[in-house]
Amino acid sequence: GGGPPAPAPPPPVNWEFLPYQGLAQESHSTHITALLQVGGRSAFLKAGQTFEEVVLLAVFADSVRVRFRDEERVIRRK
Repeated sequence: GGGPPAPAPPPPVNWEFLPYQGLAQESHSTHITALLQVGGRSAFLKAGQTFEEVVLLAVFADSVRVRFRDEERVIRRK
């Protein structure tokens, strides 16, 4: 026998749970707000904000850059 078994790697992230719905430009605000669905819940986020472990890093008209756990990904608008 060897030592203790190595811990299993975490399952790969299925990014389908995080569709980007587009920009939610608030008329009274200069900040660009992105509308995402996070696990079926609507989230209005600005760059730098976090929702349910999802960190919004940057917002573009047709995509967002997010970090979830230790992975970064650009998600294109559906």
